Amino acid sequence: MLSFLAMAFGLVSLVRPVRRLGIRSRRTAAWVIAGGILTWTVAGATVPDDLPGAPAAAPPSVQQPAEKPASRQHAEPGAEDDGSDAEGSGAAGRPPDEDPSQDPPRDQPAPEAAHQAPEERPGITEARVTGVVDGDTVDVEVLAGAALPAARVRLIGIDTPEVHGRTDPYGAEASAFTKEHLTGRTVWLEKDVSETDRYGRALRYVWLAEPPPEPTEADARNYLFNALLVLGGYAQVSTHPPDVKYADLFVRFQREAREARKGLWGLVTEAEEAAAPSPPATGEGRDQSPQPTPNQNCDPSYPDVCIPPPPPDLDCGDIPHRGFRVLPPDPHRFDRDKDGVGCEG
Repeated sequence: MLSFLAMAFGLVSLVRPVRRLGIRSRRTAAWVIAGGILTWTVAGATVPDDLPGAPAAAPPSVQQPAEKPASRQHAEPGAEDDGSDAEGSGAAGRPPDEDPSQDPPRDQPAPEAAHQAPEERPGITEARVTGVVDGDTVDVEVLAGAALPAARVRLIGIDTPEVHGRTDPYGAEASAFTKEHLTGRTVWLEKDVSETDRYGRALRYVWLAEPPPEPTEADARNYLFNALLVLGGYAQVSTHPPDVKYADLFVRFQREAREARKGLWGLVTEAEEAAAPSPPATGEGRDQSPQPTPNQNCDPSYPDVCIPPPPPDLDCGDIPHRGFRVLPPDPHRFDRDKDGVGCEG
């Protein structure tokens, strides 16, 4: 307090000397001011640190971490909540792990979007077989999946003997097999490339179970009905590009059925054995090759040999004859170059 008064009187004496206090000049007043400042500085430095009632200050080098509010701690993303902590609920009963001040992240999908069903597989139709036309043609009712261009379905890559218009050998057996296994059954129809054939029928592979994205040979053997018809000898391979996805498998299965003489291949084997030439006669020293007779099952397009008419459609590898005469219409197409001679070379 004294130092403050000394500085005050010194400032006044700079303007007008106070002679009553012994300050007769401005120089004396300046000394009085300097003394007051010095006294004030010394007095401030000698004040004790621990005054009664004064709060203790924390050391400047140590920082106390700020404690998060309970609601903030529970609102941290990724924090686990086992439901055992009941503190931090708001007055309105808000759960402790909800923070009303924060909106849900915009980059996360909504719950209903996260659990959407996957898109249906293109080219796969689930259907129920409502009728069987013949061994390779059925009528269906679509249940789910890709739409069909027609309710009548023609099986791709195979051909069964006819039962309409004309009755071919083993046609009735093939139709009965298809009726037994497909009538009223739920099947899966697989598209190849073409939608329909020239008659407007939907072209599809028929599966007895939903096919995997990449079917194996074992899948085809067990569940692809087109293949089952070939393996059982009820159908022969009939390939029409561009629908050739399983053509190689069908050819392999047909070879197995032919070697095992299954179904219609057993009929072909019997006809070939009946038409096989007998050993040459030796009585007069000349060969006597048997000539086909009208009562044999021989197609007239091949007058010099006995080859049964289709079905099935035979290839040169299916018969023992070579270089024989061919007449129109050549139903087996043995004369590829149209020179009147079949299975040359």
